[in-house]
Amino acid sequence: DGLPDVSTQQPTATATTITTSGVINDDGGFPIMECGVCYSTTTDVPTINGSKVISNEKSGTYYLTIPDLPMSTLYHIRAYATNENGTSYGKSLSVSTTSGKPVVSTSTSYTSGKDFLIISGSATTEASAPILRKGICWSSHTNPSINDKIEIASSNTEFFTCRIDGLQSWSTYYCRAFAENSYGLSYGEVYQFSTEK
Repeated sequence: DGLPDVSTQQPTATATTITTSGVINDDGGFPIMECGVCYSTTTDVPTINGSKVISNEKSGTYYLTIPDLPMSTLYHIRAYATNENGTSYGKSLSVSTTSGKPVVSTSTSYTSGKDFLIISGSATTEASAPILRKGICWSSHTNPSINDKIEIASSNTEFFTCRIDGLQSWSTYYCRAFAENSYGLSYGEVYQFSTEK
């Protein structure tokens, strides 16, 4: 039918951008006049009549970034290519922008003694929003937060370990990892532990 053949590549997202690509597999026998990606939050079959980003490349694989998007939002994206016979679309794919906050996990293994705890955590973040602080918070109640007691980790790596001293012997505590960046604060899982007699 003389239409282009185009496919959509899996997009990736940050808090405010989506990076995606399309592949023009065949121009349909006619020069490509325009290609790019169209996207929508309201329909899973977006078209060029809605929001779109146009590529400067008109053959092979082209890469595009959709900027200035709201956080934590689901988008439907598909590549398109137009020649003089019309427009073809690739498969519609979905991706969500992130919250931007760090992704945090608390280690399930720890070492405790009579009055101390050594426990690890991990925290990752987007390159555009470095971690401002991270560590372990703990309390005698079941839902510790940074408003309780905290131990700040000095490590600049994804994985970190904190030693908490001055605990009461033969007592039960709850702890979890935390990390904060410019988008906000995240916590890992809460773990219960007991000090020795």
